[in-house]
Amino acid sequence: MFALHQADRWFVKFYCGMDGVGLYSVAYKLGTIANALFLESFGLVWFPTSSGSRTRRRSDRSVAR
Repeated sequence: MFALHQADRWFVKFYCGMDGVGLYSVAYKLGTIANALFLESFGLVWFPTSSGSRTRRRSDRSVAR
């Protein structure tokens, strides 16, 4: 995971220099914050709700809702 999240900075440094790395880091952090606030919190509620129904019919209705 470390390589996936950090290796891209080496490419940015090669093509854009250290100024580009700084700007990229700020944009990356803002994107990570948005992901943590909205998508992860939605996933914490959605997946247990959609798969928690015991019957197929109830599960289909809750997913459709």
